[in-house]
Amino acid sequence: MTTESLPARSNAVTRYLRESRDVVNSLVLVAPLFVFYQVGILFTDGWKNGADFVTGFVFSMVGHDAILYALFNLLILVGFGVLWLRRRQDQTLSARTAGLVVAESTVWALLVGGVVVQVLLALGFRPPASMMVSAGPMESMGFFDTVVLSVGAGTYEELFFRAGLLTAMYFGLSKTKLGEGWLAAAAAIALSSLLFSAFHYPPIGMDPWEVWSFVFRVLMGVFFAVLYWTRGFAVAVYTHAIYDIIVLLG
Repeated sequence: MTTESLPARSNAVTRYLRESRDVVNSLVLVAPLFVFYQVGILFTDGWKNGADFVTGFVFSMVGHDAILYALFNLLILVGFGVLWLRRRQDQTLSARTAGLVVAESTVWALLVGGVVVQVLLALGFRPPASMMVSAGPMESMGFFDTVVLSVGAGTYEELFFRAGLLTAMYFGLSKTKLGEGWLAAAAAIALSSLLFSAFHYPPIGMDPWEVWSFVFRVLMGVFFAVLYWTRGFAVAVYTHAIYDIIVLLG
């Protein structure tokens, strides 16, 4: 490696970090997952993510017509496709960045589950016999349903719990004595992660109550919150979706 190549490589990393965290770029990169889920649920056995508050509204707006609903989502994809081309022309989002977001997210998805398990063990929590977080009734889903629901979880749960709830909690807490600093951020991460975990159990979720899986999901919520805060919405969504696919198919 020559010394001349070091600045170029540093600039490439800096550009990737900047482009991948950009809010508009994140929406462009997540759009294919969003549309895949929105259209995919038309072909599942009635499964829908619990944080999905959009599908029912859109479906009612098009008179419960599946064709109009699919066309509406296709228009969304086309719109973000045009935005993708525009940002590529402006050199604010590259195909390299899109590929690296998927690659980075895959690495995080492969690592995080094992790390969280080790943290739980270090904290003295006793795992279930299977050493896995139960998928509950979702264990009976087929391959396609599993992928669609995993993508939906990555998209909607990150949208609701991180982009929405975590951000709102932080700005709300920053107006208190905690101030606009790490204390408000830590409190927002902790509270949103507790709600994220509780969301998976009745009356909203379907998983049977279990201390191990509850604490596991709290820590996963903390991880996704930190990932969202530091790496942006797109990386958090793709990591969440890929992780769920790995776990449910595995």
